[in-house]
Amino acid sequence: MDDDARPTRQQISDAIETEGWCLVLGAIYAEVPAPSLADATVAAYLAVSAVGAEGQGHLTADIRADRAVLRLQSIDAGAVTGVDIRLAHEVSGGLTAEGFL
Repeated sequence: MDDDARPTRQQISDAIETEGWCLVLGAIYAEVPAPSLADATVAAYLAVSAVGAEGQGHLTADIRADRAVLRLQSIDAGAVTGVDIRLAHEVSGGLTAEGFL
């Protein structure tokens, strides 16, 4: 999918569902279970590392005692774009490699 694409809800769901993400109110979310707050912090760090500078304006992370909640949505577009879908795959790959997903 082109980075500038504004995919439909169905296209977004089809592109992310196997990666553990879901579409909720115009953004895509993943909850990364973690046994402790420290591990949830590591999961959030890995997500930020996976997207690098390109994640600026797309990725937000909420660290909780038992999980990290990750959210992707383009701030500029106010919607999910092709970039967000690509970043979701990159985050999932990084988290899977470290045993979080």
